[in-house]
Amino acid sequence: MSNAKIKKVSARNIFDSRRNPTIEIELHTTNGVFYSSAPSGASRGKYEAVAIKAPKAIHNVNEVIAKNLWGKDPVKQKIIDKLTNFALAGIQYHQRRGSCR
Repeated sequence: MSNAKIKKVSARNIFDSRRNPTIEIELHTTNGVFYSSAPSGASRGKYEAVAIKAPKAIHNVNEVIAKNLWGKDPVKQKIIDKLTNFALAGIQYHQRRGSCR
């Protein structure tokens, strides 16, 4: 069981290996700082999330999602998913959260 708590979530613009803009997430927890980047949305499969521009994805993370995750356990993925979905309610889920383009 994890005793970690989320202290801060922030997103910023980076470029992928093809020089396409995408985002990087910086996650601060009581156990350390962790980084992850999102794909730039090159796939166009039937079940892919709808790609959105990197600035909109960054806004969604920094202004909509982050405040809902503060103090939560980062390893409880089902709870994190529910909170993220709740934060983005009102507009189609994949269109607001989607991958970057």
